[in-house]
Amino acid sequence: MIAVIADDFTGAAELAGISLRYGLKVSLFTREVKDTGADVLVVSTDSRSMTREEALRETKKTLEQLIVLGPSLIYKKTDSVMRGYVTDELKLQLELQGFSRILYLPANPSLGRIIKDGNYYVGEKPIADTDFANDPEFPVSSSSVKVILKDPAVQ
Repeated sequence: MIAVIADDFTGAAELAGISLRYGLKVSLFTREVKDTGADVLVVSTDSRSMTREEALRETKKTLEQLIVLGPSLIYKKTDSVMRGYVTDELKLQLELQGFSRILYLPANPSLGRIIKDGNYYVGEKPIADTDFANDPEFPVSSSSVKVILKDPAVQ
């Protein structure tokens, strides 16, 4: 079984749909998780719409529920332009799963969202020069991935 934790319902629904398209049995949850015998368990924590503290509490609770079920993989689905508490939630996942490194791929080339030389682009424009700069919850003020993620350890 594979588990997916999405920070909003649209991301959860997207991954559930992709899984169904590949013929996998899927269970989609909002918050509480249980073993249904599905190939893929998808959970929407809605953490992007919470305060940082609430988001981390909800992410921790979901991770703990999933870890008990023993999935072969827990995939963290984030916003492709890194809105939300991405770094904090990924660090929490590393800690709870006992990992020391993570591969994080936020780009979405099919939508023209790419990372080049450490900067994020939407089409040909640096993301800070797009409408994402005006996002009401997570405005983007820099195109540098390190700055967006607020973590100097990001390579």
